[in-house]
Amino acid sequence: MRSFWRAWVAEWRHLLRSPADLALLTLFPLATIAIVASIFVGGVARQLPVAVIDQDGSAFSRGLASALAASPTLKVAITTPDAAAVLKALRGGRVVAALQIPPGAAQGLARAQSPVLTVYYNASFLSVGKLAESAIEGAVTATATPALLAHELNAVLPAVRRTLPTVQTSVLFNPQASFEGYLEAMVQPAVLHLVVACATVMALGRELRRGSLRGWARRQRNLPMALAGKMGPAVLLMGFWGAVWLIWLTGVRDWRPQGSIALAWLGQVMLFMATAAISALLVAGAKRVGTALSLTAIYAGSALAFSGGTLPLNGASWLAVGWSAVLPYPHYLALAMDQALGSPPALALRPGAVLLGYVLIAGGVACALMALARRPQPRPASDTHEAAHAAP
Repeated sequence: MRSFWRAWVAEWRHLLRSPADLALLTLFPLATIAIVASIFVGGVARQLPVAVIDQDGSAFSRGLASALAASPTLKVAITTPDAAAVLKALRGGRVVAALQIPPGAAQGLARAQSPVLTVYYNASFLSVGKLAESAIEGAVTATATPALLAHELNAVLPAVRRTLPTVQTSVLFNPQASFEGYLEAMVQPAVLHLVVACATVMALGRELRRGSLRGWARRQRNLPMALAGKMGPAVLLMGFWGAVWLIWLTGVRDWRPQGSIALAWLGQVMLFMATAAISALLVAGAKRVGTALSLTAIYAGSALAFSGGTLPLNGASWLAVGWSAVLPYPHYLALAMDQALGSPPALALRPGAVLLGYVLIAGGVACALMALARRPQPRPASDTHEAAHAAP
């Protein structure tokens, strides 16, 4: 343990003497928590701009436009019969979705026929586009059902009754459809994951001399404990900021998971330990800070995109699925989401074991490379020959 505490104290001394490195582990995480929290504090998306392509010009189509405008989720930005103009607005991002009411929609209702209304949404804004689509469908159903029934009741001859199927949807765990409880739970740990990766690279990069960790490794009696002590402050501080974020999300904003909060926080700490071990391996293998930082940006920067939380991996290529499997962050996210949904703690064993495997394997290989580096290098034969001739 002496090697651990010696490296631990040396790293803290450096952080206290280096305002830039200390700010990376203190002020920067605090700023990211504040920025991400302010972005998602509104939670539910409101007043999404949509367009109405009214090619019918009837009382029914005007009623549909009024129903869309009355929805708290939507804001009718454009009402026009020109479909080309609306498609241009969709491409430009001025609206996120559009409802097309074809000619003869009202006459179709009068004949007890259900008209085909088309909803377009910009897939570049997938989340808000789907929210707008759902709100449009709700407004159409609320408007078309009474109109269809009224036409059937006022018909002179009995028509074939067309009843719309009743669908009851029950949203679990996030009934408000809020971005805060879902996206913030993914974004904030991913940011801290990237911070601890960069901090570990910089901590070990300071010990690089002539492209080798030989000098630092030679001074350590117990290399694994010394490596743990050197990476410990970054992991500890990120664990602290992870706890601060969980207190904000669960205690202040009241987004409490159905499972164990402590287990979710422990998963974060294990993620940070795994990240530090991988970054140590990159520094020991690449032997260059710039190269290690570039590789860190690849594996830690792409973690959120390949986690399966923002974009589904079902049906993705084998390369995308394989890359997601080798990254540590997706395994943490599986653990955290299981606890958010109230899954049994036993389901956390598998992702927890994977994260522990990163710590042991990546950290073990990094220690092995450092142990090889601290061995004395044999002198070239030419230097030995010159030394023998120079001897008296």
